[in-house]
Amino acid sequence: VLFFFNPEVEEAAFVVADGQPLVWVAPWLGGRLPERVTGPDLVEELSRGAAREGMPIYLLGAKRDIVEGVAEKLRRAVPGVDIVGVADGYFDDDAAPSRARAARESGARILFVALGVPLQERFLYEQWNVRKKTAPVDSIPASARQALAQHFADDLKQLLALPVTPPPWSSRYTHR
Repeated sequence: VLFFFNPEVEEAAFVVADGQPLVWVAPWLGGRLPERVTGPDLVEELSRGAAREGMPIYLLGAKRDIVEGVAEKLRRAVPGVDIVGVADGYFDDDAAPSRARAARESGARILFVALGVPLQERFLYEQWNVRKKTAPVDSIPASARQALAQHFADDLKQLLALPVTPPPWSSRYTHR
């Protein structure tokens, strides 16, 4: 349902249905999403691929103790995962560049951001300028690409191609 979202989402390399309402609404819009792809499930699957490919990870978001707890859980759940940095998600716009710099300088090849919608999308858009610096698909671990494709490739294409008017509840997910 990207056509009524803001540029941060419209220009993203990957967009997943992390909310069950998106899966429910898709048929009303003439599309179909096979299932909800939760953030935690996606993070774990991408982390497994990163561990196999030797790609370090950086976690950004939530309160410090929570993000550190997530790092510990990932280390236990995903043998060989290399988490090179964590940072809380409580910062203002002035601190965003330094948070982005810390993630870049950590050596991480994958950055997981959990700031909530639309802050996380805006942070990535502004700090990485997705129009010019989107990571090439071949830099994403093969196993992660397969997991993403398996979940939503054909159905997402159908949904994204639909020319429809935004539903009344869409303002909840947009900004002006």
